[in-house]
This record gives sequence, C-alpha cells and structure tokens, in this order.
Amino acid sequence: MKHTSLALAHNEKSCRLRIRRFLAMMDDCFWNKTEIPHTGNRFNDLLSNWIDLRSDKILRTPTGPRGESLLFHPQLSVSCKSNNFTIKFPHEILKHCSDTEHPYWVISADGLPSLSIEPILFVGRVGKYTDECEIDLPWEYLFKKIKLNLLSVERQYASFDFKENNIRFFNEKGVFVDYKKTAYLPAGTLIAYAENDDMPCVLYQDKLITEKTDDLFVCCYNVAKGDIMVFSDKKAISVGEHISEGLIGSIPVEGAKAETDDANNLTVYSKLPKILFKAKREQLSGTAIQVKTDKTNQLFV
Repeated sequence: MKHTSLALAHNEKSCRLRIRRFLAMMDDCFWNKTEIPHTGNRFNDLLSNWIDLRSDKILRTPTGPRGESLLFHPQLSVSCKSNNFTIKFPHEILKHCSDTEHPYWVISADGLPSLSIEPILFVGRVGKYTDECEIDLPWEYLFKKIKLNLLSVERQYASFDFKENNIRFFNEKGVFVDYKKTAYLPAGTLIAYAENDDMPCVLYQDKLITEKTDDLFVCCYNVAKGDIMVFSDKKAISVGEHISEGLIGSIPVEGAKAETDDANNLTVYSKLPKILFKAKREQLSGTAIQVKTDKTNQLFV
C-alpha cells in the first residue's frame, strides 16, 4: 500500500488514466458480462480471480436496471434494422477554453468530405466541458481510417481515430467491436459489415450466408467462447479469449461427468472437441498426437 501511495503522489496523471481504464473494464464486466483479458497484468488477474471466487456472483447478476453509461471515447454504432451508422462523442473537458471559442467535432476520412457537429457546452468546477452528442455516419466512411478531432479556431482539445479495416464487427447492441485492440471477439451475436462477400468463417462450421444490402455485405454470427474465426488471408481470431494451443471449439456440459469402470470421472462435451496446435507447414507431414493415460499410450496420425 505504501508503494502504491508513493506511485500516486509522483505520477498522478498516469495513475488517473490507469484507474480510469480499470474502472471502465470493471463496468464492462459487470453490465456486459465480458471476459477479463488475460494479458498477464496483475490487476487483470486479481480482478478475474475475485470474480471467480465470489460466492454470490454479484458481478454476473446485476439486480437493478443500468443507468446511462459514461463514454470514455467515441462510440461507433449501427442500427441493424436500418443499417444506419452513427458516432457518439463523449464528454470532454475543455482546458483553457475562452468564452469566445466554439469547439466542434470534425470527422474526416481520405477522399471524403469532412463532417462536423458542435456540442453543447457546460460549465463545471474545473472549467467548460462538452455534452455527449451524436452524428450520422454515411456508410462510405465505414471501412476507411476515421479521424475524429475536437477543436476550435484557437486550439485542438482531443483526437481519436478508428483504424482502417475492410470488415467491421458490431455486437448485438449495435456497438462496434474493435477486435484488433482486444485480440479476440466477444461471444454471442455479432453482425459483420464488409466491402465484399469474402466474410470470415467459423472454424469447423459451415459457411454462413452473406446478404447484400445496398452496397454493403452483411453476415450474422452466433459464436461461443472457444470458437475461432478464420479470415480469407488465413489469419485467425478467437472468441472469448486469446488463441491458445489445446482443446478448442467445444465447451464441457456443465454438471455432467462420465464414470469409467475404474471410477474415474471424465468430462462430457456436447460435441467432439478439436485440438489446436501451432506448426510450420513443412512440419505437418508425419505429425501425430500422442494420448497418454494411466493404462494406455495411443498414437493418432
């Protein structure tokens, strides 16, 4: 505790940003039931262990309705029924903003005209700040690098961006999922929008039907933790957790065990598990899987 206090005293700005990130992660875990990223970070591991040890599972079963959540960065969203895209901007504190300034958000992408929206301003204890605001985003901007800047004629206050990508995933609430930041996709319903019909497929599952709406290609997925999605360039991303070698694509049946003649309890799966391992192409020839038990030693080629 002493060392933590010293760190706070000597690097207040950095610590505030870190605490803010952890609070956002806890909020997301509580309300959206997301998994804690297993990055080796000590705080992530402690939070994950605490969730697993809680007997009342308070973080998994919120008892009341959720209020409006605060945005920490711009949020790209879609209305799946109408395929209308929007960007919602968060509150931003405006340091040194004078009474003559009128800050506004600018949305820009290469080869397209800039869009802008002027937020309502409020005065707080630390100065002026913007209200949340939202703007429609034409689909032509969707796959480009989208630059977002909050500025006035005198200065720039904030800057964000959405990286260029030829496919965008949205969760069941219509909120953009940036899988390149998390390195995995969330489980559940996902809606993918792309420039062409070359959609990723779920490993060991039939290819899904892709629909064309106007000039967009749309595909809906229902994925579970452990699934792996493979893109046309042969790159893969897992669902619910980072890709790791071992059994994948199947979840044990909760509460079910199979007892063998020698009284050993075996895990029961709803379907045959798959095994993922990493190897170079030239190493695949002659590769075998060895399965060992107390009494047997089998080799599968």
